[in-house]
Amino acid sequence: MEQRIDENQWFYVSDNEQKGPINESEILNLFKQGLLDGETMVWSKSLEGWEKASNHFQSYILPPPSTNGESTVHNVNVTSQNDYPKGRPWIRYFAKMVDFTLYSICIVIYIGIFLPDAMLEIPEIFLTFLSLFICIFLDTLILYIFETTPGRAILNTKIKNINGGKITFTQALRRSFGVWVRGLGFGIPIISFICILVSYFDLKRNGITKWDQKNDLVTVHGKVGVFRVLLIAAAVIFLIIWSYI
Repeated sequence: MEQRIDENQWFYVSDNEQKGPINESEILNLFKQGLLDGETMVWSKSLEGWEKASNHFQSYILPPPSTNGESTVHNVNVTSQNDYPKGRPWIRYFAKMVDFTLYSICIVIYIGIFLPDAMLEIPEIFLTFLSLFICIFLDTLILYIFETTPGRAILNTKIKNINGGKITFTQALRRSFGVWVRGLGFGIPIISFICILVSYFDLKRNGITKWDQKNDLVTVHGKVGVFRVLLIAAAVIFLIIWSYI
């Protein structure tokens, strides 16, 4: 049975991390207690993208307390509008690059070991498209089991159901196909470049991709420290060098 998606479930950004989902009464309590303010970025299924809480919960937001006529700021560390709510497209791009390159290497190694004649008979361009197509199913399986993938794990990112539950296999498959079609343009060079650009600006504008929104999913980002940045840089360099060996 397909899980019912509640449009009253909310996500919000606090302490540089996306949190949720919580129901509407719970997020209202956070505003009433002064734990969140009007600058907090929020999102639910009913919204096209991330928006400031002041656009939806203004009547529940406490004014900052004043001392001797001077306003003080709540001691709540909330990301600015230029942080996570803009979707972190570069984080996703590098995670995807690591994942699909890693999948492709595994596929080529498998073919080389078990189908060595195919390596000589199959045209290189066809082998590239075949590898990318198989990547869809590898990405689906890994995402369904772990809610993340190697590249996403390095960059502290997970894919969750909008209600906070585990992503279903059907959702994972539809999402992977969405990435392949709308995000990568079937791997066709010029079309792929255009799709990547369109996806980039769409993610920056709305804070959520079409394939996540269509499948009732949300990409949950955690903190990405220096160690993770160095780790993903090392992974990218390694995969680039490997591709030329």
